[in-house]
Amino acid sequence: MRIPHTIPQNVIAAYRCSPETSLLPQEQRRALRAEDASWDDGVIPDLKILALRTIVSAWKDNPVLEDLPTCTDRDVLLETLPTNLPFELTIPRIEDEFYWERSAKDREQTTRANAEDESTPEENVAHHIPMAVILPRFPYLTEIYLNFGMIYMNDGFEWRDFEFSLEDCLSLGEGIKASPKLKKFSLTRSNLDQPRVAAILQGMVSNNNIEELDLSHCKLMDTGVHAVGEFLSMHQKLRTLHLANNNIGPIGVAGIVHGLMKANTTALKDLDLRLNPIQNEGANHICALLVRNKTLETLNISGCELGPEDGIALAGVLSSGCVELEVFSLDVSNNNFGFTAEESFEAAVSSCPYIIHLDSRMCNFSKESECSITENAHRNKQNVKKREERDKAALSQSSNVYNSPSAKNL
Repeated sequence: MRIPHTIPQNVIAAYRCSPETSLLPQEQRRALRAEDASWDDGVIPDLKILALRTIVSAWKDNPVLEDLPTCTDRDVLLETLPTNLPFELTIPRIEDEFYWERSAKDREQTTRANAEDESTPEENVAHHIPMAVILPRFPYLTEIYLNFGMIYMNDGFEWRDFEFSLEDCLSLGEGIKASPKLKKFSLTRSNLDQPRVAAILQGMVSNNNIEELDLSHCKLMDTGVHAVGEFLSMHQKLRTLHLANNNIGPIGVAGIVHGLMKANTTALKDLDLRLNPIQNEGANHICALLVRNKTLETLNISGCELGPEDGIALAGVLSSGCVELEVFSLDVSNNNFGFTAEESFEAAVSSCPYIIHLDSRMCNFSKESECSITENAHRNKQNVKKREERDKAALSQSSNVYNSPSAKNL
């Protein structure tokens, strides 16, 4: 029985009976076995299969693919088509990745067989792709998304399969350093800790074009975030920083704030710290950041284990008149502020025209307060937009006056 290549191997394995189940009397008496792929080996193939085999044998002289009537016919053709056909014939006609995967594997086996010095590849390699060599070959690369882990796992997997070495990180940092147009770097859902992130940032700090850094869902903790804070003190063009779900506590938040305050100039506009237990002391550091920073536009501290006192302190700072931000979007959802803090936030949004968004869901606020906060933030956003339009119109008018013939004569 032919199993189409479009069905993943994990699905096929899920339908196979375990050795223990196969020994049961009911299983041994079962006549129909849908999971048995060899049940029709002795059956004469139907006319369609014979016709497809003929097409495959003569495909070099008559390359037919898109003209086949059904997707099933095209899948059968791609699964049986020889992989040693000339590239001039296959590249313009075949786009399916499955065929090229087959072709690459077959050619690799042929190359190994013809090599004079055959070497068996190491199964558990300590290092991965040498990024220091690869990345400089892509001079127009602008974004990188990485995840170190296993794609397919079976019963014999080990936790060390998810690890990556310091040499990997050093190589990656050197590759980033040599990527002149790289603007966004994302390394998420990996065992990224302090030594590894420090090795990456060591090379990244020399690339002044990086504008967005995403290290979410890793294992930085406080020590790793201190390395990020030191990076912030030296890198002046980073605009967006994502550190969600990294088990960052108050000490880690202090490192971030210290790095931003230590920098001579900073361009950071978006800071994402959600799902980190920053707690009361971390909230105090956030308040200090809001008072001293003048560029931040978006702050996400959702699900950071903040309490009523933290909410009151945060709302008090926003409405104190000491914050010099032009526009500000704040996400404090999923924090247990309670009814004692809702009035403070409601008053802050109504009195601070720069707050254009405040997400207060799941904070134990009343529905009336949530609606009031949303309406006031929306009103502030509309007012900011109108002010920007007026400024733009005034600038355009002054530019027209300056460029007028009478002004030039003066």
